Amino acid sequence: VERGAESGGYAADVAAGGEPDIFGAVRAPELAALRRVDAASAGAAAVRQALIAEIAASVIDLRTLAARQSELESDLAAVGELARLAEVRERAGIAPGFDRVRAESQAAASRSRLQRLSGERARVLGRLVTLTAQGGAQVRAALQQEGPAIPLPPSPSELPSELLANRPDVVRAAAELSAADADLAAVARTRFPRFDLSAAIGLLAFGVGHLFEADSVIGSLAASVAAPLLDFGR
Repeated sequence: VERGAESGGYAADVAAGGEPDIFGAVRAPELAALRRVDAASAGAAAVRQALIAEIAASVIDLRTLAARQSELESDLAAVGELARLAEVRERAGIAPGFDRVRAESQAAASRSRLQRLSGERARVLGRLVTLTAQGGAQVRAALQQEGPAIPLPPSPSELPSELLANRPDVVRAAAELSAADADLAAVARTRFPRFDLSAAIGLLAFGVGHLFEADSVIGSLAASVAAPLLDFGR
């Protein structure tokens, strides 16, 4: 009975491969992702500007309500004094009671307007609490602080078209349009052929002592081309 000879092999290799970006199939998705990041940043800036504008409008409403309240309180004090004088004149018999009734009616109307202003002030304070995510006490404390006077900025020197292009919503719309265009370009790049290059180099021997001999060196180089023929509208 003959037994077959047994042999063992020893091998080590290194392989590398790559796809040359000839038609931009790799670069286009990366550019599209960067455009989407720009669009997200522009959207965040637009939201931030809108939030700041709404907070500023609410603060202006509160200042306006405070000024109206001060004027109404002055009017109420004046009307109260007028009603007191009309009552004195009425008791003295030198003036009819109609003047006192009219003054009291004006005072009642002023008090009613003051009550409505109080409710409006509470509503605006609630809006600021929601916009700033702070408590009512913190919002009131911030409103009582006196900041430095801010001078008015000079009139812009740009054209109206340039000012319009710098609006946050316009910048966001332009960034979203650029991102959509980059996505479309990335999809279009998939219709072009793709090239693939690969190479390998290594050592192969049937004995450890022959592993590093010149005859043990082996290598390979391969290239492939792939292109879509039918995509059925995808």
